[in-house]
Parts: sequence; C-alpha cells; structure tokens
Amino acid sequence: MSNLYLNVFSEAAHYASLIPFSNEPTFFAMHSFASNSIGSFNMPLAAFFAVAGAMLGAVLNFAIGYGLKRFYLSQKKQQYLSKSQYENGKTKFAKYGFLLLLISWLPILNFSVFAAGFLGMRAKHALSIVLIGQIFHYGWFLFN
Repeated sequence: MSNLYLNVFSEAAHYASLIPFSNEPTFFAMHSFASNSIGSFNMPLAAFFAVAGAMLGAVLNFAIGYGLKRFYLSQKKQQYLSKSQYENGKTKFAKYGFLLLLISWLPILNFSVFAAGFLGMRAKHALSIVLIGQIFHYGWFLFN
C-alpha cells in the first residue's frame, strides 16, 4: 500500500512540472476507496504526499524560470523581450501574481510558478503562496 503514496507523490511532482500530466486519477481513486470503505487508505498521508510532490514540481519550475532569467538578462542583445517589457511584466506580476500562484495547481496556471522565477519574485514568497494553494487544493478532498 505504501507504493500508492509514492505514486501520488511522483504524479503530483510531474503534474506540477511545466509539462503536466494529471495526478488526480490515483488520488481520486484512493479517495473513492477510502470513502467507500473498500480499502483502508490514510487520506491525510496521501494528501501530504500529493502536496510534497506538487511542491517538488513547483520548486523545479521556479528554478528553471530563475535560471532562464539569469541567462536571458546576461545576454548582450535581448531579441524577444526588451528591458522595459521585462520590467513592465515584473511590475504586473508583483501586483497580480499572488492570485495566480495561489491557484497554480490548475493545469495551465502551473506556468505562473515558472513566471515567478523568471520575473524575479523571491523564492520564499512565491513558494509559500504555492504551498498554501496546494494545501487547500488537496486538503479540500479530505473533507469531501
């Protein structure tokens, strides 16, 4: 049975990466079995592994964004994004990024964690917001 928790962890990490595939089937199957009393699954433990895996994917996305920012800004000639466009995006993300990071568990919005790294948001702030969103996302299933 511990293999299921590792599956949830690895699927959540992959789901939170830039090329997502859903971790929901395994998590929902565990939730269904637990709620129907067919199996004896520890759903809080499954939710913990799902959050931990998703955070691993978020950290990877943030690191990729941060690394690309350093690489791109070190180039003498920025072809696709001028300094003023970058600063404008950084200002807008500082204003509205909190909301995007809070719901970054949605499939297309996991790109916002990459954007946070690329636009220079502090890792501890960005990843803390993502963690809160992930806890609410997976925690919601514990009570429903």
